[in-house]
Amino acid sequence: MGGRHPKHWHCAIYAPDEKADFIPIPEQLWKLYEEDRDMKRGLPVRKLAKDGDPLFYLLDEHGNLVFFGPTQMFRLPYDKGILEFVPHHLRDENATDMAEAIFGYVKSEQMPYGKSRACAGRVFFSDAVALPGQGELTSDSIVTPQILSSPKPSTFQHYLTQPDEAARNRANLRHYASITPDQTVVRGHKLYWHRKDIELSDYTYQGSSEDREEHKKQLTGIQPVCPGARFAFRVYFENLTDEELGALLWALELPAGCAHKLGMGKPLGLGSARISVLKLTLTDRRRRYSALFADTQWADGSGDGTGNNQKAHFKRCFEQHLLLAITPEDRGDAASFAETPRMRELLTLLSHQNSPKGEQARYMTIEPLNEYSERPVLALASSIQPVDIHEMLQQPIPEPSPMPQSKPVSASASAPQRAVLLTKPQNKRAQVRIESGAELDCRGFSSFAKEEPGTVCLVRVIVASDGKPLRAEFINWEVSA
Repeated sequence: MGGRHPKHWHCAIYAPDEKADFIPIPEQLWKLYEEDRDMKRGLPVRKLAKDGDPLFYLLDEHGNLVFFGPTQMFRLPYDKGILEFVPHHLRDENATDMAEAIFGYVKSEQMPYGKSRACAGRVFFSDAVALPGQGELTSDSIVTPQILSSPKPSTFQHYLTQPDEAARNRANLRHYASITPDQTVVRGHKLYWHRKDIELSDYTYQGSSEDREEHKKQLTGIQPVCPGARFAFRVYFENLTDEELGALLWALELPAGCAHKLGMGKPLGLGSARISVLKLTLTDRRRRYSALFADTQWADGSGDGTGNNQKAHFKRCFEQHLLLAITPEDRGDAASFAETPRMRELLTLLSHQNSPKGEQARYMTIEPLNEYSERPVLALASSIQPVDIHEMLQQPIPEPSPMPQSKPVSASASAPQRAVLLTKPQNKRAQVRIESGAELDCRGFSSFAKEEPGTVCLVRVIVASDGKPLRAEFINWEVSA
């Protein structure tokens, strides 16, 4: 190729040889190609869409297809897939683990019909409804969070267990061509640190207008829930053993100082939430069906109110069951289930009270500096922010504080008036400028609204008792005569 161009060679692709034998593509190789093709890399990829599209391929010494791709330097798959690095006893489809037994499962079509292939769960969750008297539950305006990358399996230094020397020398890194399980296995679950003190700038996109235009397909709008917002939901369960109910309680109600990570923006510090089990009600089947009424109510067989007192009993049943089931290597010298090596790392990461600050907890970057290029190995959580698990378990789980009684705000709605869109509607909300010149958050747009900034609409303005406009409610689009 002529001119100043980094590409020195160009491929000449000739017309197909009609007399050549077809090279079959095994289904497994085609699935690998589709996975690689659909992986988001931030760069355009030429796809093989129809017969006649040129492709490059590699054959072994026996003439069998090794792999193929749309460019000469296509990516070769590893001999082993990620699933093969999961220990055999954990991916045996003939076995049903506790999580599958509780929540149900659908296994591969290789399993015979019946419960060995699919089974319904025995736990059901209601919607979480905001408790009254809290005022505004979400931020006043829509914000644009930082761009988060999708998981990249090629980052094997994070997803596979690594020897200690790998942190000092990249040549010792284990990868998908390493021997499993002797040299490496999958490392575990992916979690992010809690971040107690974060500012708006810590999780919002800070790019220029040119950057926003370049990455507009990757940007989105969110309205984070305000800190301290409270919701209530119910969990219904049936036919659980004491050990299974203990597992459910353990998963929902974490030890003191710990919190769950829920929703979007977890790597940026969002999504920290604490769950408290306020009431545990057990049903006595015999009582339920032996009478139609109980006093003036339907007889539902609900217990005598001692379920809450049994929470600790069910949790102990689960812990004892696990301690007997795990191997001595997995248990180590732990005196309790929470002190086993893996649970120690989990609770360290889930500790909101003792989460690390600043640089230690932030999201790794690709631009302007690619912090993944040297393939750093992530240290164990307990080596970054040690937590005394024994002391954590001694602390009582705090009861939720009573809801504060917020003072109601007196407000009224104005007559319909014209407003101009300042932003494109997202999540049923947008910024508008009303006739007085004030810029307000406007709600009530259709989920399908695609109108551009500058479009005129009719709104109703919500005004405080002192005359200050608070927000706007969408009515309709202005129709030209």
